[in-house]
Amino acid sequence: MRTKNGEKCWTCAPVGEGRSLGMDTGQRAMFWMLPLLWSFMDWPNSFFQVCDGDRALTIFVALCILGYLCQVFAPFLRLDRFFSFYAPCMKKGEFWRFFTYFMLHSDLQHLCVNLFHLMDALDLEGVPDLEMSPGVPLKCTRDGPVASICYPDIGIGWNNVVGIMATVLAFGALLGTIKNFGALVQGASSVCFGVDGALIALYGVFLGAGLDQKLRIPEFVAFFWMRIGIIAFHIVIDIVQSVCGSGKDTVGTVAHMASLVAGFCYVIIFLPPMGDGSFFGSDRPYIVNCGMTSPKYVTLDARGLKDVGKGAEGVI
Repeated sequence: MRTKNGEKCWTCAPVGEGRSLGMDTGQRAMFWMLPLLWSFMDWPNSFFQVCDGDRALTIFVALCILGYLCQVFAPFLRLDRFFSFYAPCMKKGEFWRFFTYFMLHSDLQHLCVNLFHLMDALDLEGVPDLEMSPGVPLKCTRDGPVASICYPDIGIGWNNVVGIMATVLAFGALLGTIKNFGALVQGASSVCFGVDGALIALYGVFLGAGLDQKLRIPEFVAFFWMRIGIIAFHIVIDIVQSVCGSGKDTVGTVAHMASLVAGFCYVIIFLPPMGDGSFFGSDRPYIVNCGMTSPKYVTLDARGLKDVGKGAEGVI
C-alpha cells in the first residue's frame, strides 16, 4: 500500500476500511505478513537488513543454495559421496556428516520448499530493523501504540539458533536411520522442523507468561495459532507423503518428527534469553509470579513447617 504522499507502507489503510473482519485492511496485511515476506518489504534494502539481523538462518540458507548449485554445476566435486549422512561411515570417524547433509537436495523443488520453510522462521533468531511504514518499526516497542501490530523481538539470537540447528541435524539423522541403517540422508528438512518446534516453545512460553499483554500486542494470540496451523499443515503433508509413498519416506518422516521434538526441547530445557534485553528487566523473563515469590518467604524453610503442613487450608 501507499500513503497519500506515495510512500510505501504495510499498515496505512484508511481508517474504517475492512471492518468486516474486525481489523483495518492495513492491520490484516501486517497480521498475515509472515517473516517469509520481510525480505521483500523494501527490496533490495530489506533483503540486506534481514541478512544483517538474522545472520545464522540466512547463512544457513545460503549454504543450502551453494550446495545445490555445486551438485548441479560441479558434479565432479562428488558432494553426495562426502557430505551425505551415511550411518556406516560413523565407524570410520566421518562425524562431519552429522552437520553437512543439509547442503544437499534431490531437486529444485525439494530445495525451494525447505528455503521457504526456513525463511518463515526468521523471528526465531530476531526481528531485523525494518519499518512497516515511515516511522513505524517492525519491532514492537515497549510503549508502542495499541493499534499497531508488530513483532516482539524475543528471538533467541544467532548462537542458540546455531545450537538448535546442530542438535536437530544430529538427532534427526540418528533417529531417522534406526530402522534403515544404510539409508543415505540429504536435505535441510530436519532443521526446518527443528526451528518449528523451537518456535512453538518460544511463543508458548511468551504467551504463557502473559508477556504479550504487558507489551500490548493486539491479535498476537491469533497470530500464534495461525503459525501453529502452518506448522501442523507441514506435518500433515509430510506424513501423507510418507504414507502415499508406501512407506518409502519413513526415514525422512521419523527424522523430521524427531527434529521437531528436539527443537522444542532445546528451548524448554536451556531457556535461552528472550531478545536483547530491551523489553524485559531480566534476561530470562519466564517465571510467572506466584505465592512462593512473596517477599515474606525468602526460602521454603522460612515459611515454617506449620504453613507447609496445613494441607487444603494452606498454600503448599
